[in-house]
Amino acid sequence: MKKAINKYIITIDDDDDFNSYLKLLLNKVGIRSSVTKSPEKFLKKLKENNPDLCLIDLNLDIASGAGFQLIQAIRKIKGNDITIFVLSRRSTSEDIEKAFKLGANDFISKPLDDAIFLSKIEKFLDLRELTKTLPLYSIDEKDSPCEFSLYFNLLELTEYKLKVKSLNFLDIGQVFYITGPILNEIYGTSKPLLFSVTHYEKHNDHFHLDLSYDNSSPELRFACRKWLLENSTIF
Repeated sequence: MKKAINKYIITIDDDDDFNSYLKLLLNKVGIRSSVTKSPEKFLKKLKENNPDLCLIDLNLDIASGAGFQLIQAIRKIKGNDITIFVLSRRSTSEDIEKAFKLGANDFISKPLDDAIFLSKIEKFLDLRELTKTLPLYSIDEKDSPCEFSLYFNLLELTEYKLKVKSLNFLDIGQVFYITGPILNEIYGTSKPLLFSVTHYEKHNDHFHLDLSYDNSSPELRFACRKWLLENSTIF
């Protein structure tokens, strides 16, 4: 059994399945939690207790964006001592900026990535043991060359992007070079091509990643279009 950690979290989300999963995930690492669906129950729990962290969904059944008002209420009732995470599918730059201005400490987009979620909780609650059992690998952040191998299955191809299946998570904005026989065949070059992650979705034990490349090159676009026309039955 996981040793209990002296930390307490209150959450609000109107999705019963997500609430159950979140409570199970926190329980697995030894953190006590109260999951709520309504602002009334959430605020009642907040006034009765002193949580170490609150998890707020922005869109609730009562109103779209009701979570913003809850962030304000937390700061009014408890001040700045409680950490607030926004955990929401609403992830435009405007939503994120507004949440931070109202007092949120961090913003996590759904669908939830367990490893990233727990690592953020570890950072804000100063828990050193949460991610010890997670398959995380550290990469040197100094200005020095770094090379590593990831394996993808190609799911979809357009002139502008690849959709791939991977066991590895890559966050939006990550930039890297990719090479391999299939890319050589599609783009007609053996040189590594620069891609960036523009979207991801979590599917059980793997991820679907949208990888966009620099399509300003007419040669690459033409080669990709030609390959698509010749292999139109594949995709």
